[in-house]
Amino acid sequence: MKIGGNGAALAQKSYYKEPVLGDEAATRTFGANILTHQITGKTYFQAWCMDVLFEGKNVCRHLDITTSNHACPPSTTVPLPSAEMMAMPAQQAIDEDKCPCCGAPLHAYQKGDDGKPLKPISEKDYYEKKIKTVEDATKAKKNKRNEARVNYKLNELKNARADTDRLVALKDASRQRVAAAKASGASPSEAAKAGCPNVTEKDGQGCGTYFDTQDVKYTSPVMVGAAGQIPLDTVKKLSNADFSSTQYHRVMGNTGPTPKDTAIQKWEEANQPHKVGADDKMDHKTPKQAGGCNSAYNTAPRSWYDSNPECAEIEKLQSDLEAIQ
Repeated sequence: MKIGGNGAALAQKSYYKEPVLGDEAATRTFGANILTHQITGKTYFQAWCMDVLFEGKNVCRHLDITTSNHACPPSTTVPLPSAEMMAMPAQQAIDEDKCPCCGAPLHAYQKGDDGKPLKPISEKDYYEKKIKTVEDATKAKKNKRNEARVNYKLNELKNARADTDRLVALKDASRQRVAAAKASGASPSEAAKAGCPNVTEKDGQGCGTYFDTQDVKYTSPVMVGAAGQIPLDTVKKLSNADFSSTQYHRVMGNTGPTPKDTAIQKWEEANQPHKVGADDKMDHKTPKQAGGCNSAYNTAPRSWYDSNPECAEIEKLQSDLEAIQ
C-alpha cells in the first residue's frame, strides 16, 4: 500500500527488501562485507508516530537499517586485472609469455631453471604434491629411535590434507557468492565485494593460477645480501625478493617502486580515503611460492578483511599449508 504515491513504512513491519549483495545485517544472500549472519532476523531501527495510523499500524517517522557489523571498510573495492586476462585460460597466457594474472611478461619466478615457463597446476594438486614430497622424505627417515616423532609428523601431514579440502571449499564458497552477484546484475567490482578480498575469482585461471614449483632449483641464481652471498635459488626466495626487496631490484637494474609498494598504492587509489597501515601485511591470494603474481590483483591488505571469520580462516589455512616443510 502507498500514501501519496510512496510506500508506507509501518511499525514492526519490514520496509526494505533484501539487497543483492547481502549488505543488510542477518541476510544470507551472498555475504558481502557482513561479519556475521547469525542474528535471528533483519535488524533495523524504527521510530513511529503514536497517533497516526494506517491499516491499523503506526506510521514510521524514521527508519534505518542496522549495518554496524560490517567486517571491512564498506567502500572496499578490490583492484581487478583487465577483462581480457580474467577471461584468458592460464595455458594460453603462458604460451603467449604473459603472467596469467597481470598480463605482464612472465615473471622470473614463474619460470624453471631452463628459463621455460612452469606448468600450471590446480590448487589442490599443488598442495597434495607438496604434502606428498614431505611425507615421503619423512617416512624415509623413520627408525626405532625417532618412530614417535615421525608418526607425529605424518599425522600432521594427514591433517594438512584435511586443511587443503577445507581451504578449497571455503574459496569455492567465496567464488560462488561472487558469481551469484554477477548473475544478479552486479558489475565485476561490485560483485567482488560479495566474496573474500583474499580469494581470486577462479581457481586455475587468471590470478588463481598455481604453477608447479615444488621441484624447481635455480643453478645460477641471483645473489643478494651485503656481500652478495645469498642465493635466490628457489621460487620462494626469488618471489619474496621480487615482492619487496629494494636490494634485489637494484641488482636487477629496476629503479621504480617494488611490486609491494605498487600494490599498496593501487589498493589505496581504489579505496580513497582508506590507507594501508605501515605495519599492515599484504597477503597473497595465490601464494608467491606457487608462482602467484606479486601485483595488486593477487594481494590484499590483511586488516581490511581479517575481521571476517571466513576470510581470516582462509588466510590461516593457506599460511599453515605454505609453512609445511
